[in-house]
Amino acid sequence: DYKPRVAIDEFNFSKEKNGDEINHYIESFEEHNGKVNISGWAYFLGQSAENTKIQILLIQDLDYQVVLTDNIRREDVTTYFKSQLDLSNPGFRVSIDKNTLKEGNYKVAIFMIDKVNKKKSLVITDKFFSAN
Repeated sequence: DYKPRVAIDEFNFSKEKNGDEINHYIESFEEHNGKVNISGWAYFLGQSAENTKIQILLIQDLDYQVVLTDNIRREDVTTYFKSQLDLSNPGFRVSIDKNTLKEGNYKVAIFMIDKVNKKKSLVITDKFFSAN
């Protein structure tokens, strides 16, 4: 699904970090057979990950597309960070068919929202790809 679901007009695509503070990591970024496969984890600092929704944004100049991700349980994140908070729900995975995108270069960003705690974040990662 490549349709925006939330307003992100308050964010600046030229800034690497926007909004509330998060911890994140893209563990896998692979291009194979016309697809881009991305997986990793992200969570808001100082709270559990249970109410967080993670999406990938594909940024092309000043335009963007939202890609919904599959939520992945990652109990190892809570263990690794020795957190007292429940961080077992921060995992994400997505497969993007480059043939469905218009031609050009795309930056990959992580967009997170937690409507319960009223937090939003946009982090532009160092990952990018081209669609022909």
